Amino acid sequence: MRVIRFHDGEGYRTAVAKDGYKLVHLIAITSSGVRKIDLPSTDAQRFTQVMYKGAPYPVDRACRKMLVAGRALGIDKGAKAILKKGLV
Repeated sequence: MRVIRFHDGEGYRTAVAKDGYKLVHLIAITSSGVRKIDLPSTDAQRFTQVMYKGAPYPVDRACRKMLVAGRALGIDKGAKAILKKGLV
């Protein structure tokens, strides 16, 4: 898992990405809450790594912040399951 930035047509979003064989599963905060977005793995070349103090952004920190946002905005089951695995 890693924390990335991607463009979704509305603007740039920060997301937690879990790489799969065919799909990249993204957990992002959208206008309708914290949602799981599946993109083809060929789109992964457009992602940029998010940096924090000169190092890659900590995944557990991003997962905690997205779970907090999910409590306020709403979160779907798929996103919650992936974020919980990121905390372990």
